[in-house]
Amino acid sequence: MISLMGIRRDIPIQIREAFTIKKKRKNEILNELMKYFDEVIILTTCNRTEIYVDSKLNKEEVIDVIFKTIGWNDELKPFIFYVEEEKAYRHLFRLACGYHSRIVGEDQILGQIKNVYIESLEEGTCSGELGRLFQEGITCGKKFRTEAKLFEIPVSSISVAISIMLKEKCKKVMVIGYGEIGRLAVKYLLSHKVENIYLVVREPGKIKDLHEENVKIINFKEKNQFIQEVDSIISCTNAPHAVVLKDDIVERRETLSIFDMAVPRDVEVEVGLLNKVKVYNIDEISEVDDENKALRVQRMSEYKYIYEEYLKEYEKTAPKEAYYTFYRIESVPLFLSSHKVKINRPKHTTYPIGELVKLKISGEK
Repeated sequence: MISLMGIRRDIPIQIREAFTIKKKRKNEILNELMKYFDEVIILTTCNRTEIYVDSKLNKEEVIDVIFKTIGWNDELKPFIFYVEEEKAYRHLFRLACGYHSRIVGEDQILGQIKNVYIESLEEGTCSGELGRLFQEGITCGKKFRTEAKLFEIPVSSISVAISIMLKEKCKKVMVIGYGEIGRLAVKYLLSHKVENIYLVVREPGKIKDLHEENVKIINFKEKNQFIQEVDSIISCTNAPHAVVLKDDIVERRETLSIFDMAVPRDVEVEVGLLNKVKVYNIDEISEVDDENKALRVQRMSEYKYIYEEYLKEYEKTAPKEAYYTFYRIESVPLFLSSHKVKINRPKHTTYPIGELVKLKISGEK
């Protein structure tokens, strides 16, 4: 049975940070979970952590295995959600279309879903029904993006951050990290003809796609030599620790706006207490009112039939799960008559009255 365990959307960033899965541990966790599940896919972004599994375990067992394997504290369990079968399928299809994004309709999530599917496929953890579900979800998301044409109404976390930055007339910007969000940040900044861009990466020599004269690529050791020159910082690394510290920033005359796009956060909390420094975290950026949001909501409502059609078609071919349970033999006839289910057991089998028997029951629970 396919099920999904994820963190709830309404929890603050401080709690979401506790659910962070370090990138270098991800494959290790995938393979450890495969000792208990038939298939596993882990989706982690700055806004979500979701673990999809195909397994024969019940809800409590799935949750306990995941928490124990990853090392999460049991006190975090109230902050998760868990869904199975149709609700899990629906969640993934809607997610791929952007319905669950903090900024509605943001299509960055589709690429992230595709990437984690490919990673899991290469690791050998999604070669069955869960893999097929993700294939359908990705296809659904692509069709939705093509037909709904939400790109005509641009809005994303990074575009909102840059919009704020431009309104504040920032001309010199430091971008820390050059992953998916960092690349988008540099692309948008170049399109808006920002005066100077300082790109901070661990290995500058590996950046081969930037040749613009106003982009200076530096390493982390050089970061503080230029941090005093900029009006704004966009930080979007995968580091497990803060990369912008209070001691990095000396007293300023002009305001410094910092956009922390990372979870866990890249910017030390104390930085926000400095004079002339304003820090926006990912939650605050996502809540910024944007005139395009209402247009996106309207268009997404008009095109919701796409994911509904894909969901309907997938459910037609999704396997009906068989599940096992224990019954005392005297209760079986009553159970059968009331539930109209099929029992898979050898003919002419007899059991002593009162004995516990394990019955395989096919059909809907």
